[in-house]
Amino acid sequence: VFCVQEEIARALVDALRPQLLEGDVGAAAPPALLRPSTSDFEAYALYLRGRQRWNERTPQSLRDALGFFGAAVERDPGYAHAHAGTADGWAILVDHGIIAPAEGLPRAERAAAAALELRPDLAEAHASAGLIAQLQGRHGDAETAFRTALAADPGCLAARQRLALLLAWCGRFAEARAEMQQARLADPLSPLIAASRGWVEYFAGRYEDAIAIARRVIEGEPDFAPARIPLALSLAAAGRCEEAVGEARTCAAELATAPVLGVLAYVLGRCGHADEAAGVIERIDALSQETYVGRHVFAQAWSGLRRERETLAELEAARRAAEPQLNYVTVDPMLEWLGDRPALAG
Repeated sequence: VFCVQEEIARALVDALRPQLLEGDVGAAAPPALLRPSTSDFEAYALYLRGRQRWNERTPQSLRDALGFFGAAVERDPGYAHAHAGTADGWAILVDHGIIAPAEGLPRAERAAAAALELRPDLAEAHASAGLIAQLQGRHGDAETAFRTALAADPGCLAARQRLALLLAWCGRFAEARAEMQQARLADPLSPLIAASRGWVEYFAGRYEDAIAIARRVIEGEPDFAPARIPLALSLAAAGRCEEAVGEARTCAAELATAPVLGVLAYVLGRCGHADEAAGVIERIDALSQETYVGRHVFAQAWSGLRRERETLAELEAARRAAEPQLNYVTVDPMLEWLGDRPALAG
């Protein structure tokens, strides 16, 4: 398989060499165009299965992905891609509020460091380092890492998607849209890329655009629950409350994690269902006795009810815990009613 991939890559270079090298057809092709990180086909297959599950973005799929990446590393400890995948698995579990930053980020950092040590030129390894820096609020370091990844491989979609989200978090929406367009051109069928486009438009306050994008994702991938979150929030922000409540309820029925329940409570409160919202908050509190629940989840929930004291107290608790969800607090329309949000981000 690796030999066939190399042969295809060489044929492409031969075909494009006149354009790439301005007519210097005598130049020799690079000796190793693909530079695979492993010669173990089973490790390679495990890595691909891990990436497939990682892209699905559910708690179980992310844990499955970590299992596949770990198995690939066991077969070939020098497989840099698998170490980068491990870093990404832990980081996204933190990003989605499934595990605490203190549990996931140190593991992600160790795996990313291993990948970079093995392959300093590997785009995926730099993308992993950028994702970790992004979640730690080191936005300058994150942007540098993402751009390093894209310089090494312009087709590294993980780097481009996360760079776009980072730019949106920083209020640089035109740049974020440009990066998302590049990602969309590279993989027009990816529901993850499309859902990320919806998040960018939601943060930018272009709710109807975000709604249209999310609707198209769900039409093509009805089971892709992550697209329903920006859809429900955008509908609520646009004042389309009946639709917002319906989408939030559907999402919570499909993916009843604490962060999703936090969104449900917010939408219910925002749309006038105060008693039901309070009941969901009680449900979240009960869940927090059994598993990790970030304080930002409670902040979202109380925000829907416009309970300022409780919302601010939970945001402060989230800040003390270094929860990465506070990285976009300054652009999140969910908290506009609080006024001066830069102070909340710490």
